[in-house]
Amino acid sequence: MGKLSPQEINQLLSQPIIARIRTVQPDGSPHVAALWQQWDGQVMWVIPRSLASWYENLSQEPRVCVL
Repeated sequence: MGKLSPQEINQLLSQPIIARIRTVQPDGSPHVAALWQQWDGQVMWVIPRSLASWYENLSQEPRVCVL
């Protein structure tokens, strides 16, 4: 299986996909949360809810993985 073309990437990420974000909690353990994402053709946008623990984790530890 080869790489996706830019067109294939745009087709995939333009769909209404529920993404998963993985952050690092203060104790070093992983935290995974589902979230909506918006792909603008170059950047994936995610917007946390006001009390989203993954946002707090991200503000303390910038390592993140989005699936």
